[in-house]
Amino acid sequence: MSKQNLTITVVLIVSLVLGGLFGFYFYLNKKTGGELNNDVSRSFFGFGSTRSVIPTPSEPSEVSTTTPVVTVTVPKPIPVLRHLTEAPVAGAAFVMKDIVSTSTTIVGSGTKTIAKIVGSAEMFRWVDRATGNIFETSSTTLETLRISNTTIPKIYEAYFVGGKNSNVIFRDLLYDTDVIRTRHGTLQMASATSSEQMLKLTDLPTNITQLAVSPSQDQIFSISTGNSRGVISKTDGSSQSNVFNSPFHEWLVSWPTAQTVVLNTKPSGLTEGYSYTFDTKTRSFVKLIGNRKGLTTLMSPDGSSVLVGESPLGTIQMNVFNRKTGMVRDLFVRTFPEKCVWSRKEVQIVFCAIPENIRYDTYPDAWYMGRISFSDSIWRIDTSTGENRRLVQPVALVGQIIDVINPSLSRNEDFLMFQNKTDLSLWSYQLNSLASTTKTQ
Repeated sequence: MSKQNLTITVVLIVSLVLGGLFGFYFYLNKKTGGELNNDVSRSFFGFGSTRSVIPTPSEPSEVSTTTPVVTVTVPKPIPVLRHLTEAPVAGAAFVMKDIVSTSTTIVGSGTKTIAKIVGSAEMFRWVDRATGNIFETSSTTLETLRISNTTIPKIYEAYFVGGKNSNVIFRDLLYDTDVIRTRHGTLQMASATSSEQMLKLTDLPTNITQLAVSPSQDQIFSISTGNSRGVISKTDGSSQSNVFNSPFHEWLVSWPTAQTVVLNTKPSGLTEGYSYTFDTKTRSFVKLIGNRKGLTTLMSPDGSSVLVGESPLGTIQMNVFNRKTGMVRDLFVRTFPEKCVWSRKEVQIVFCAIPENIRYDTYPDAWYMGRISFSDSIWRIDTSTGENRRLVQPVALVGQIIDVINPSLSRNEDFLMFQNKTDLSLWSYQLNSLASTTKTQ
């Protein structure tokens, strides 16, 4: 072999060895994802490594790149000022409802379900004006339940009466005539498997123009057209007793205390009005207050005080009349007693809806006829000290103008329920909230 050929052969062998080494290097680099272990690198290139064994690269574990979807249902909060119904309501009340717990036991070869009353809860309950169906909900849920399936169309007024307000008095017009029909409805189970109930209806006398329910919810005082004969009866119309006669007509009646019925002449800002008390036990008829234009009243549950509304000079004012002292005190608020409800816990406290603005007109005529509507705020008024505090302004809180009528308090007085006169929808307000905005002395 010539010297030239030997040189070529050596060069080829060295090239093959170096090519193999570099190929093995790039093979390892690919297997380790492009990052050589430092120990391997030093072993190959003599950077002082003492390791002589090339480690075997481990297989990478699988990592999911898909984020699991977790659905969390967050319950909607209960509004402080809550719109209970969109539809018009004929009447509403706070009703105590039993909480029933059921358990199943083995009896012989079968089972038996045992129901046990474990408590009670206060519910918002109302009558739908269009259908006469009864609905309810509570302060802890947004769910509304229909509890009666008897359709009674075009109900104008409804009163919850009887034990735990389980019965209802319905008032409508008989077959679209001008005859006023009043009926007593008793809730009964429709079937063993149905959660809804049906109504057993009993007719009361026709053409009852005015009706008031006793504080104990077991009696009514009524006045019929054609005369001013006052009748006390049970809520179903039985056990009637004629207790009052008067040559005057056009009364408004209320039954604020156990034995006191209040009769007001129907108010107008054009005539002077009068208010009287009728004692259901002694049958005495006594003047309460009078000689006031547009007179309306609201007696406290203990009978000690009376809110007196009047309409002098085209505006509104409201005073409180102390029956013991005979003193009348200006409350410096402009509203109607019909927009108020007395506290049963604190006899001097009254909760009232007070219009934000009142323009000059004849009151309460303009308001009764719907010629004028108000945007009200809810206030707490101490009739003994004159301290007034605004609790909520609906138009600012929910952007809704509310003209309050028919206010009522829950048993614990933590909720106020009322209707909006403009559409007869039903609302509630949580009184123990932190929505107070204004305090005046």
